[in-house]
Amino acid sequence: VYRVGDKVNMITYDPTKVEPRTHGPYMVTQIFTNGTVRIQLDENTEETVNIQELFPHKESNPNLVQL
Repeated sequence: VYRVGDKVNMITYDPTKVEPRTHGPYMVTQIFTNGTVRIQLDENTEETVNIQELFPHKESNPNLVQL
């Protein structure tokens, strides 16, 4: 379940060997009932994508200490 303001990464289904499999993070700006969301790619560009092409962006916490 995504909410407006969430950050997501987009999956690239057919990358070349040197390209990453995901890109982002992008901000969710609008949610639709048909299983799509609108994400903001940059200041002037938004794109509507299916939620199956996205997964939540996990930010690393620099204050987290690993043992």
